[in-house]
Amino acid sequence: MSGSVLLSSNVRSNLLALQNTAAMLDQAQERLSTGKKVNSALDNATSYFTSQALSDRASNLSSLLDGISNGLNTIKAANQGLQTITSLLKSAKAVAQQALSGSGGATNYSATSTTAQTTGTGTTPQAIALSSDLVSVANGITANDTLTFTSVDSNNVSKSFVFTAAAGTKVSDLVDAVNASGVGTAKVNDNGTLSFSSTGNLTIASSDNTKTSILGFTAVAGVISTTAGAASSGTDYTSQFNDLLTSIDDTATDSSYNGINLLLGGASNKLSVKFDDTSSSKIEVDSQDVTTTGLSLTKPTTLNASNAQSFIDSIDSALKTIQGMQSVYGTKQTIMQARQDFTNNIVTTLKSGSDALVTADTNEEAANVLALQTRQSLSQSALSLANQANQAVLQLLR
Repeated sequence: MSGSVLLSSNVRSNLLALQNTAAMLDQAQERLSTGKKVNSALDNATSYFTSQALSDRASNLSSLLDGISNGLNTIKAANQGLQTITSLLKSAKAVAQQALSGSGGATNYSATSTTAQTTGTGTTPQAIALSSDLVSVANGITANDTLTFTSVDSNNVSKSFVFTAAAGTKVSDLVDAVNASGVGTAKVNDNGTLSFSSTGNLTIASSDNTKTSILGFTAVAGVISTTAGAASSGTDYTSQFNDLLTSIDDTATDSSYNGINLLLGGASNKLSVKFDDTSSSKIEVDSQDVTTTGLSLTKPTTLNASNAQSFIDSIDSALKTIQGMQSVYGTKQTIMQARQDFTNNIVTTLKSGSDALVTADTNEEAANVLALQTRQSLSQSALSLANQANQAVLQLLR
């Protein structure tokens, strides 16, 4: 054939052996450089495609781990919010219980006369009233009449004081005696009227039970009754209670993570976490409203003993709701944590299986390279010896 080179059988055999050795050496060196014994489907189609499938699934599952981690953190944020709200609810309940028992302040009972004391002397209505005679027809008091002051506090503890109106007694004498008794307080106002007050329910009874007017006060069967006013610390209780409810709303609002808030309710705050790449396995967590509105808690205009129990009952109901949510969210968190651990483990298994199918034994391949290099050197020597016969013929022709 034109253009072809004729080789002896010995030369051709040595050439083929050298070519095979070179191909095997290239393959071993490739395996050493890549660390894989299967680099393409041509090397081993079954192992290559099986390894690729395992690697792809491991990659898909790894991408889901971020979603699971976000889901876990969302529930953790909600649980932290619930713990804070629980603490705030207990504090609000304590404030309401204080208001119920009257602790820290007492209701003020008071009464003021409708007419001023005018029989005394002085430059001001107050001075005139203080120096006025206590015993007079206008005051409804005769000599040696007694006035019994009785105060009963919220704990049903009673205190009494008896004042005897002797002839010549002044209004100032009565004021001083009442103030020193500990039962209540008495004062003459700037306009000359007389006022009595006490932290307990105060009554003033005359020894003459026929009187209908005493010291300018209206009397019923000789008894003057005071009117209950607002508790001295009621406003503080209301403010404290309402501040705590406001803090509950703030805590619920701030308990979001990655745009999802499980404490505000609504479909937009529903948490959905996928556990596999087909979406057939997933978990959903509904958001619940734990603001004061969602818990049916209202802010009182005034918090006192008369309405505190209803607020305590509402708080107890809210605490039960919170406890139920903590149980549900705790279960969801446990499931997510278990699936996160499982996914991490299965990803590791898939990667290990994929690597086992294609990863080369570098020690073995290094030994192969050395052996093939030796074989290549020997093949080159054999090829050289095979060519010597042809070279001898050339020498004869010369």
